[in-house]
Amino acid sequence: MHAALLAVALAAGQADVPRLQAVLHAWRNTPAAAAVATQVVVSEAAREGVASVEPCVIAWEASIPKVAFRQGGLTVVLDGDRLKAAHEAGDAAVDRTVGKDRLAAWNTNFAEMPWPQPGLALAPEADALRVFDPEAGALEVKSVEVQDDGGVKAQLQGPRGTWMLRFRGERAPKLIEAERTITSGPRVPANGRITWKMHFEPAEMESSVWMVPVEGRRRVDRVEDALPAKAKKPKAKDAAPADAQATDGESPKPKSGDSIPSTP
Repeated sequence: MHAALLAVALAAGQADVPRLQAVLHAWRNTPAAAAVATQVVVSEAAREGVASVEPCVIAWEASIPKVAFRQGGLTVVLDGDRLKAAHEAGDAAVDRTVGKDRLAAWNTNFAEMPWPQPGLALAPEADALRVFDPEAGALEVKSVEVQDDGGVKAQLQGPRGTWMLRFRGERAPKLIEAERTITSGPRVPANGRITWKMHFEPAEMESSVWMVPVEGRRRVDRVEDALPAKAKKPKAKDAAPADAQATDGESPKPKSGDSIPSTP
């Protein structure tokens, strides 16, 4: 595309950035919960492997801010400056205060977590779209499309990855879809990428999602240490299962020793 035409196209795409910011503001000011379905696609050269992630529920209230995460028997809550985590089949729990940078505290325990709600809710609103995914790097809004329902679809670009966020509605927006692609970093195969395709369905904000069974358990510092042995994270070599769909009939082989990018 000619440079002048490209500049016009980019300017048109950026014209609705204030609308995106308004939608994010409304989303952050509406406590909610979502049931999450996630698919992971690991690509390496001409090969592509696909795996599904165990469903989870995420709840958030940005005004406090607090976030709850439940997947299988694991419950994690960051409420104000306190982090709690426990697994129903484990004998350990996290129950400690964190620093003022709540997003950093969350990412320390969930460095591989693909879902955007925690980052968008925990980061300062003015910077949320830029900083909610440190692994992708500082994000810039590349385009915003206004949808028929008044919501928006945004494309964000960082030095190590990209995001697509789609909100439905405007006055009470719902984050209904997201796609995250990481193109570089220690977990990404050489000449490859990892993509998370996420769909969100509104869920009831049950009070039990904020309750973590920490009483009577030994204390640990990290969420991973609260998992029972059988629930420990598999390695990235298992991220694409043997029966995964692949373009050449073979699953990709991410670098061994890296953690699977699809589970916390």
